[in-house]
Amino acid sequence: MVSHFGWIFDVCIIAIIVYVIHSNAKRGATKVIVLSIGYIVASFAASLVSAAGAEAVYQSIAQRNTVSAIEAVNEKVDLPKAFKETIDKGRYGFTSSAQEIGSILQSEDRAHFDSQLYDYVYEHCGATVGPKSEFLNTIRDSFITAYGDAMDKKLPAYVRSGFEQAVQDDSEVMRKIVTAQFDSRMSVRDKATEIEVLFAKAPTVEVMRMFVYLILFSILMILAAVIAAVAENRLFLNLTKAKERFFGGVLGLLEVVAMLVLFTILVRLLVLIGGGDFLCFSDKAISNSFLFRMLYDNIPAML
Repeated sequence: MVSHFGWIFDVCIIAIIVYVIHSNAKRGATKVIVLSIGYIVASFAASLVSAAGAEAVYQSIAQRNTVSAIEAVNEKVDLPKAFKETIDKGRYGFTSSAQEIGSILQSEDRAHFDSQLYDYVYEHCGATVGPKSEFLNTIRDSFITAYGDAMDKKLPAYVRSGFEQAVQDDSEVMRKIVTAQFDSRMSVRDKATEIEVLFAKAPTVEVMRMFVYLILFSILMILAAVIAAVAENRLFLNLTKAKERFFGGVLGLLEVVAMLVLFTILVRLLVLIGGGDFLCFSDKAISNSFLFRMLYDNIPAML
C-alpha cells in the first residue's frame, strides 16, 4: 500500500515551489537578494566539497568497520548448505551433498560455480533439470538470501540493499564474491577487503557524501543568514513596491532550486538508511510519483 503514496512527494515539491516564491515575493528583492545568492553558493560549495571528500571520510571513518563486518558475514554464511537446500527443494530426484557442493565452490573453476552446480545436478538427474537460465536464477536468489541474511545486524540496511541490487543486476558480482570467499590463498582480511569494493563501498560513500553535503550546506547557510541580516538595512535597490515583489519572486527561484536539491537529498538519505522499508521512503513509492521522480533519478547530477 505504501508504494501508492508517491504523490506525497509531488505535493511536497509543489508546496516548496509555491511557498518559497510567495515568501520571497512578499519580503521583496532587497531583503532576499543576499540570502538567495547564499543558497546557490552554499549548494555549489557543498556539492564540490562533498564530492571531493566523501571517499576520504569513508576511508577514515567507516571502511575498517565495514571490512570487519564482511569478515563476520563470511564466517557466518554457509553457502554449501544454502545451495544444498535450494537444490533439494527443486526435487530433482536425488539428495545433493553439501560436501560435494563445497568442493565445487573451492575448485579452481569456482568463478563459474553456478554453471558447475547446474552440471552437477544434471549429472545426477539427467534431463529433468529444466532451463539452465532458470536454474542459475534460482541459485542467484539463494545466494542473495543466504549472504544477505548473514548481514543482518552486521551491516547497515543500505549496504544490504546495495548488495541485493548489485547481484540482481549482474550475477558476476556473486561469482566474484564466491571466488574471493573460497580462495584459500587469501587471508580473511584480504577476502573481506576485496568483497567490500563489490557492493559495500559505493552505497556507504553515497551516504557519507550526503551527510557531508548537508552539514556543509547548513554551516554555509547560517553564515549567509548572518550576512543577510547585517546587509538587510544597508542595501537599497531603489525599486517600487511592485518591482520589489516581482524581483523577490524571481530571486526566490534560486532558493527553490536549492530547496528542491536539499529535499531530494534528504529523501534519498532516508531511503538508503531505511533500506527502502521506512514508511513511503522507497524506490517503489518514488517511482509512482511524477514530478519528484524526475529529480530523484537525477540526484547524481545534483551532487
